[in-house]
Amino acid sequence: MTEGLPVRTFRRSLRFFGRRAGDAGRCLFLVPETGVPCGVRDYTSKLVRSLHRQPLGEAYEEVPVATLGIGSAARRILRADTIVFSFPLLAWSRTVLLPIVLLLLASATGRKTVLFLHEWSDLHPLRRATYLPFVALCRTIIILSPTVQAGFQSDLVVKWARSKCRLALHAPPVLRPATRESSSRVEQVQKFASGCDLVIGYFGSIYRRKEPVVLLEVCRYLRQNQVRASMLFVGGFTNSIDGYESRFLQTVGAMGLEDAVFVTGYVEGTPELFALLECADVFLYLFPEGLTTRRSSVLTSVEAGRPVLVPAPACAAEVAHHPGYCSLIRDGAVQLIPREAALPQIADAVVAAARRGPIARPVDFEAWWELAAASVSSVLGLVADNLGGARQPSAAARPQSPVRPGASRPAGAGQGIDRASHDWSSEMPNCSLSRTDTGRP
Repeated sequence: MTEGLPVRTFRRSLRFFGRRAGDAGRCLFLVPETGVPCGVRDYTSKLVRSLHRQPLGEAYEEVPVATLGIGSAARRILRADTIVFSFPLLAWSRTVLLPIVLLLLASATGRKTVLFLHEWSDLHPLRRATYLPFVALCRTIIILSPTVQAGFQSDLVVKWARSKCRLALHAPPVLRPATRESSSRVEQVQKFASGCDLVIGYFGSIYRRKEPVVLLEVCRYLRQNQVRASMLFVGGFTNSIDGYESRFLQTVGAMGLEDAVFVTGYVEGTPELFALLECADVFLYLFPEGLTTRRSSVLTSVEAGRPVLVPAPACAAEVAHHPGYCSLIRDGAVQLIPREAALPQIADAVVAAARRGPIARPVDFEAWWELAAASVSSVLGLVADNLGGARQPSAAARPQSPVRPGASRPAGAGQGIDRASHDWSSEMPNCSLSRTDTGRP
């Protein structure tokens, strides 16, 4: 389609902002400049730091953007080759126009735009609508989970963009600290746990799509069967328009579990966080979609050294593309519950896992992040080729050593976790999101 006169005029007016020779190949990860806690922002920061530690790492840069500093961000964009927008970011959900303005600037000046999409189907439809300009104008969409990719590709609104999707690898969001911090909150939780036979843990934000009420049903079932079980929620409720927090607390009261449920609220410090996590005997997550490789809560729970139980993924491809998750399942750090398991079977699995006690095998934090950075670098290295047949849409990015954005080929083979046991060159089958697959386990 031929560009209109206004677009051509705008492009010509920005030509004098050409890239400097030293900026060729630079890739910018734009993030909001704010103190609002956000897992996606933390992931982006760790990803860029991991890219820095690899060859050609100087090409990648995290750029915080403030509303009043849009001019500085615009100048940085005009001197780069590739611009990466990550969503959902809590701070940008409150200032929708800022990232859209930067997107239009990058697109109008011919920069390669990449969308790093951490969620899709679980987002509110209005939130998804604000991402449509990014879906339309980006060249590549990076996704961390085949299930999220399947949800995106089955959405009729954006189905036309499914060929842009590429898979990358997730990594633990938090490094297990060497020390623990005692606080009044930790002391309260320790006192709470001391009066229980079994403490079932849950880490992360509390919201409807993660089915926390089903965990209450497991807790109540165990108590009805002479096991003094309690629920420890390490995290807080998200701000939502559906009033989920009040409805959840009402459910706790209706079940008679007021003395068996503890919600810590948001925990900022890592030493305090792990002191709280280690008060649990076992972690249980009953996600409707089963295990997905995007769930940071699962990885953090594994790092706490406690068994983690989660329903089996909707399709084998969900974890088959990620050697780290395969290792966790093989070693028993993550135990898969049958998707069709009834309440008594889930309760028995929880008790059996708690009896086995803490797991000894730690997560190799640096190795996971090296693998994740290599997979993202591999995807970004294909952007210059417009993704023209270099890789099928359903194929996972093969982990390789970092590639300068805009390069047509990876530099070479990278290091991974048990890479020898995985065929990274094989096609990965698509996940299916049928009504049966997304039902409650």
